[in-house]
Amino acid sequence: MKLKTLSVTEVNRYIKKYISGNPILSHMEIEGELSNFKRHSSGHLYFTLKDADSRLSCVMFKNNADLVNLDLRDGVKLIATGQVGVYERDGKYQLYVKALRQAGIGDLHIKFEAMKEKLKGEGLFDQERKKAIPTFPSKIATITSPTGAAIRDILTVTRRRNPLVDLVIYPVRVQGESSKDELVEALRAVSLREDIDIVIIGRGGGSIEELWSFNEECVARAIVECPIPIISAVGHETDFTISDFVSDMRAATPSAGAEIAVPDLNTYSQEVEGLIEKCELRVLHSLRRNQQELKLYHPKQLLINFENKLMDYQQQLDHMADKLNHSVDKYFISQTSELEKLLLSLEMHSPIHTLNRGYALLENASAKVITSTRSVKEGDRLTIKMSDGAIKAEVEAVTHNGGVKNGSKNI
Repeated sequence: MKLKTLSVTEVNRYIKKYISGNPILSHMEIEGELSNFKRHSSGHLYFTLKDADSRLSCVMFKNNADLVNLDLRDGVKLIATGQVGVYERDGKYQLYVKALRQAGIGDLHIKFEAMKEKLKGEGLFDQERKKAIPTFPSKIATITSPTGAAIRDILTVTRRRNPLVDLVIYPVRVQGESSKDELVEALRAVSLREDIDIVIIGRGGGSIEELWSFNEECVARAIVECPIPIISAVGHETDFTISDFVSDMRAATPSAGAEIAVPDLNTYSQEVEGLIEKCELRVLHSLRRNQQELKLYHPKQLLINFENKLMDYQQQLDHMADKLNHSVDKYFISQTSELEKLLLSLEMHSPIHTLNRGYALLENASAKVITSTRSVKEGDRLTIKMSDGAIKAEVEAVTHNGGVKNGSKNI
């Protein structure tokens, strides 16, 4: 009997109906380690449950996922309750999870934490022992898979930011049993070179199993022993490995590692252009200032300056002359006042003033003023001066102390 030819859809639909009708598969509790966990923007959860030998794809829709109150991250051991079904489009069977509860921590995570504490206790994570990343490297060594997305990202970022930087690629396997040995060998080979400025070691994201080579103790110690600054760029932003802690700098992704290592020429070009523009403005300002100063030394300007100064001096001279005239006038007024006082005093003490009061002045023949009767004798001719004229007289008698010696008569 000839078998009926079925379409792929018919086969998948048949398997789905067969599995759905199995009472054991319709309600199961499965224990495994959470891996490849992803929370979709729709709210659905996609992840894998695994043990040492097998993996089982799982999906948990939003209405059930909203009821989960667990720290869901790779490495956590969970017990999932649900039913096994078939995703008809992909012909893929998976566990449709209704509920989750924690069972324990995975073995690899326990091993990771133990290694982390051991190396931290030895001081291998200390910031003091880490080397500075050069700002302007000329040659960068990249230790990664030659066919992975990481090397493509690093090449793209390097060409965009600075195509003058040389990349030396050390191709290695980044997962699997032999990968740790290849990583150590590449690190030791780079350490012997003197032309390498920075080393980028890493790979793209993955589960803890896929990233485990970067948690190996031998790889960590090889990174510490390398004399060249190392950037660890393993996985995605949320992935952490032992290599991240012992390296000189951690990058969230391989692209971020390249951005850290390779300076952006465009940025520096803009800064240089800005500095050139500032220098040009300063030089232009200086030239203009010097031109203004040079104008001061032009013959015409010198004459103007001289005329201005001469006018200033003329004004100052006028001011000084006015001040001197004022001082002279003040002095003369003062002296005139003093002179008037003296004249008044002289006038008060002058004989004329006395004569005006009814007194007379006697003079002998020699025109000397007679001040005593003892200087006169009988027969002397005298002049009697009064305020309105003079009288000539001859002495007839002289009286001393009230007595009359001789008489006198008018001439």
